[in-house]
Amino acid sequence: MMGRELESDRDTASAIPGKEKPSRLARHRREEARFRKRLAFSMSAILVVAFCVGSLLDLPVLNFPRGAWRWLRERVASSGGNEGGETESYLFQVHPQSGKVLGDTVSVLLGVTGNREAGDGEDLLYLALFTFHLDRSELEVYVIPEMLMAYDASGKPVRLRESLRGEKGEDLLRSTVGNLSGTVIDYLVLCDFREAVLVAQSLGLPPVLLEEEAHFLDPLTGERQSVLAGQRIGDADRLLYHLLATDRPDYWDGYFQRVERLRGYLPRALQALSEAEGGEALESLLGHGGRTVIVPGNGSASRDAAYVASMLKAATRAAGQEIPCRGVPRVEVLNGCGVPELGRKVGWRLADLGIPLGDTGRNAKTVVNGEEVNDFSHQESLIICRSMDPKVKAFARYLGVQLSVREVREEPGAGEEVVVIAGRDLST
Repeated sequence: MMGRELESDRDTASAIPGKEKPSRLARHRREEARFRKRLAFSMSAILVVAFCVGSLLDLPVLNFPRGAWRWLRERVASSGGNEGGETESYLFQVHPQSGKVLGDTVSVLLGVTGNREAGDGEDLLYLALFTFHLDRSELEVYVIPEMLMAYDASGKPVRLRESLRGEKGEDLLRSTVGNLSGTVIDYLVLCDFREAVLVAQSLGLPPVLLEEEAHFLDPLTGERQSVLAGQRIGDADRLLYHLLATDRPDYWDGYFQRVERLRGYLPRALQALSEAEGGEALESLLGHGGRTVIVPGNGSASRDAAYVASMLKAATRAAGQEIPCRGVPRVEVLNGCGVPELGRKVGWRLADLGIPLGDTGRNAKTVVNGEEVNDFSHQESLIICRSMDPKVKAFARYLGVQLSVREVREEPGAGEEVVVIAGRDLST
């Protein structure tokens, strides 16, 4: 009975005007189309799950989405403009390995290296920390003494100059400079001295007029070159000799001359580079077998070169502005307990640690009944920071670690920016 009703319904449907009964071939095609849709949906779901797992576990074969997204962000960073008052983006704002976009403040530690003696490894000849404030197109420079002390994983003291010789030396260098400057080091850029000469030559840096006769020392060979007063230095090698203050035999005199010379020269150099657009020449030079290393790197010399060129481009945006350039502060030592010659003895200890010294022969003072008298009451030493500069504060804390002094006090005032009051704990 039920079968006859169904046949009657089909006959009725076929009799309805405008509605044709589907043929067996049409039904087959519809079923085949439905099957293909289900298959495509299933395959898409499987691929999405596989790519998600690959991205989470960072599997090379299945990590296509993360790589594609990283590539897209790098393209945006490298081609960003400054139209409509928006902050300009730079390639080095994208972390070369994680693809993470860094903030508007990026710090780059530049080290100039040289292989002084065969088999001894590389020495650091020059260190400077460049902090880019990209949202304001500003730049500040902190020149780091390579004679400062670091401590490797075993606790062995190592001067920054020799930090690259040991295992994980690059990490040691970044962490130590980060601690003593209170800065997160985003990049370490290491450039061989001979290549630095080629870079300076390719950029066409402006010459320097010498006001007095100078006897420059090649930091690699020890060869001396004399230049008369009133002569312009345009050669790239002599220009670097001058900026590195290789004409000063005393280390600390040379160090503070580096700071002064860079402070005076950098604005002129950046202005010239901003007009010449030397980034392409730099990228071409470093991208073809150069010895410049960037940490963290991209895995290829050409990509690393592009990152360094973008750093130069960001630096030139600061042209025409005042560029703060400073070095670590000199440290004054006061005798705070009355032990004879304690200030000078602590000063000698600091000198061995690579710390620049101020006066070490005076006593700590206090005021009693309106009169200034010696203060020999300090059983434990303390460090006073008189500057509100965050880098000076960080250096004072670094100094406390070097001397095992627990108390670091902030007291704004005149005189040396960092003062050590030596107590009896430093007399033994």
